[in-house]
Amino acid sequence: MVKAIQVWRDGGEWWEVWNGADGRIVEIAATREEATEYGATVFVETPEPRFLVRDGSGRGWCAERFYTSFDAEERDYREESYDSDGNEEETQTFGEWLDSSDAGDEFDNSDSMFTVIRIN
Repeated sequence: MVKAIQVWRDGGEWWEVWNGADGRIVEIAATREEATEYGATVFVETPEPRFLVRDGSGRGWCAERFYTSFDAEERDYREESYDSDGNEEETQTFGEWLDSSDAGDEFDNSDSMFTVIRIN
């Protein structure tokens, strides 16, 4: 049995096609139809991740956004961070955080003064 599992990464929906016999990923497909071409017969859908965006400047607004509503410019944002010697540290981009976050995780954008919390 070959199954396809819906995943959310790189700003969009993808399908990981798994070989049931050896438990390895056969291919990563861009669409459900493409997953079928790789032999998938069972499809496991997952809900699109949702996030709560809260203002940190005192205006008091918040909004719910879906994973795919964040554009490439937003995903490329990187918070500046420095170590104790004053050297710049490499930090993950907002998009990398979106891709690896779990429910309850929080991303603080101190430059634009807002916080993003993963809901599901």
